[in-house]
Amino acid sequence: MKLSLCQDLLPGAASMKKMIKSAWVYIVLIIALIFVILAKKNFNVDEIWSYELANCAGTNQAEEGKIYEPAEEAYLEYMTVQPGQRFNALNVWYNQSQDTHPPLYYLLLHMICSLFPETFSIWYAGIINIVFAALTLWCIRRIAAEMTHSDSAVLAVSLAFAVSAGILSNMAFLRMYVMALFFVTYITYLMIKLIKTGVSIKTLEIVITVSILGALTHYYVIVYLFFSCLLMGIYLLARKNYRQLGMFVLSMAAAGGISVLMFPAMLRHMFLGGERGKESISNLANASDYAERLKTFYDIVNKEVFGNCLTYLAVFILIFLLLASGGRQTGWRHRVRLAEHFDWIVLILPSVCYFLLVAKMAVYKTDRYIFPVYAVALTGMICLLYKLGRRLIQPQYRYTAAAVLLSITLVSGWKLCTWDYLYKDAETLLRTAEGYGDVNCVYIYDTAWKVKPSYDEVSKYNSVVFWNVNNMDAIKSQDYCTDKELIVCIINSCDQQSVLNKLLTSCPYLSTYEKLGGYAYATTYHMFGDN
Repeated sequence: MKLSLCQDLLPGAASMKKMIKSAWVYIVLIIALIFVILAKKNFNVDEIWSYELANCAGTNQAEEGKIYEPAEEAYLEYMTVQPGQRFNALNVWYNQSQDTHPPLYYLLLHMICSLFPETFSIWYAGIINIVFAALTLWCIRRIAAEMTHSDSAVLAVSLAFAVSAGILSNMAFLRMYVMALFFVTYITYLMIKLIKTGVSIKTLEIVITVSILGALTHYYVIVYLFFSCLLMGIYLLARKNYRQLGMFVLSMAAAGGISVLMFPAMLRHMFLGGERGKESISNLANASDYAERLKTFYDIVNKEVFGNCLTYLAVFILIFLLLASGGRQTGWRHRVRLAEHFDWIVLILPSVCYFLLVAKMAVYKTDRYIFPVYAVALTGMICLLYKLGRRLIQPQYRYTAAAVLLSITLVSGWKLCTWDYLYKDAETLLRTAEGYGDVNCVYIYDTAWKVKPSYDEVSKYNSVVFWNVNNMDAIKSQDYCTDKELIVCIINSCDQQSVLNKLLTSCPYLSTYEKLGGYAYATTYHMFGDN
């Protein structure tokens, strides 16, 4: 079996013809993602961090007391590639060693931003999500083909993935999670191929490469990889393929060693004092809220991936499997033998184990942490339902049943989706801010990183100056104190009334204020005089 990573990603002539015929599915996904990204109203603090960690080569915050005009310069200084810093991979590696995440996503984002220095665009990160979403679609189509040998099942998987509201919503989040989704899905496909074709040097070269890239994208990929490799090792041991088992173990050890050599900080991040690592370990040690965490994450998956139908589907499948494995005159003439269906175990069980562990260790109870297994979970469910449907439903009714079930889950998913990563709640404030484009802004903060989500709003004002709440006495001597009106952004954890009173005292032409709105960590006020 002559394979390389490039050969596997670039299929042969026959496969290429099939891809051309199915190109419309990729087009649907890409168009949907373009519209979703265009619909974003604002940025999460972590999305701003994405650009900052990819491009910042010095200070990562605006200088206190300095007036930035135009206002967006306060952010662009560290969010964009500055002169002399283009294609500076070493700086990305350093930034991530000081952060809590591996560097591959940030390196890719930096390379794209380096093509357009000193500029910012949502599409620099957006194109990464689009490309890796398309690659994930390619993976799930390959998995469905391997598991079902059915064009209909491949089509069902493709449509469910390309137009799922829950999946599209997560893909609007400009972080490394879509890349993690791809590597988790690709790892699953490779493990299924290893079971079907056996372990060889060529296949292991691909597995090693993908494992390294996944580990350098997000540490949760390592969690999934652990369960997949454990199951693969059990399979080879049960089959007494000791030579292949040895090759596999050595290969994965090599992948782990190479990953650490390439980015030594990962050990500190995960085990030796990294901020997120400490929080995850603390969550693992705390057993008191595990049931509540499981329910929260289950509800997320149920709603976003399966349109609140997961419980019904799981119960149906479980009952059928119990009957099929125990009955004598069922469609299966013999009990299910695990060794003969281990490809199904590799497809389904790692996602379940990943879910159970991540639900326990995740820093926040949010969908981003379980998003990497969405594609595998969706593909596994559809493939399993396809297999069961062939045994339970007459041929003339199968397409109708599949269309009805797919429609129910997708329509329900769209109705339930809240599109959190579009930040639609910021729309009113941003529209209001556009009416104050000639007004200067004073930004009062207690912790510097909290000002980051205000980028889009602050950029609409004439200028901005940042002051720590503890240094407000210095404001009295500033030129903008004589302005007839000011925009004031105040971090919510500050004593906002006290801040407003000090500004009224320091600025002789200002006598009153009105609240314009709030977003993320800040609230915005318009201060003006009586005349």
